[in-house]
Amino acid sequence: MQDAGEVKLVPCKTNSGKVLTNVDKLIMFPKDKPPSVMGWQHEIDRGDIYVALHKTGKLTSYRWNWHIEEYRGFAKDHRLNPDGRFELEGSSKLFFLEIDRGTEFWSAELDIKITKYAGLQDSMPNQPFVVLFTIQTKPGMSVQERAAKFNDKFRSWAAAIASLFRPMRSS
Repeated sequence: MQDAGEVKLVPCKTNSGKVLTNVDKLIMFPKDKPPSVMGWQHEIDRGDIYVALHKTGKLTSYRWNWHIEEYRGFAKDHRLNPDGRFELEGSSKLFFLEIDRGTEFWSAELDIKITKYAGLQDSMPNQPFVVLFTIQTKPGMSVQERAAKFNDKFRSWAAAIASLFRPMRSS
């Protein structure tokens, strides 16, 4: 495919153009621009997740971007760009992918992301979906601690949502 010009094999380069030989190359379409050095591993992670899902034999669709009609129709209003979107055989749900590489802080950034997904679900009431978050850590971070903070954040959101549906007591 590379010889036919259908794909290209791209090395990771610094802003100054130095090729990083200790970093995996990406296979890309000729029209696509390589990610920055900071986003390089994120792209490799997205590819690894795609391969893992594909190996299950249950993957029926996988996309990185919205279809233009979906974007114009509702996604643009929510300013939400998931790391991936996929469907699995036997499930009526859509799955959105969010890859955390240990760079987001589980306070404002996660609150904003959850709010955007909640708004998206409101605009798609007949299409339930699941948001799959992956968690990674940077050196010196504990994956257990990061996962616990992540869980705490979602528990607080679930409690807040549940409180909206509790019957009010009459006086």
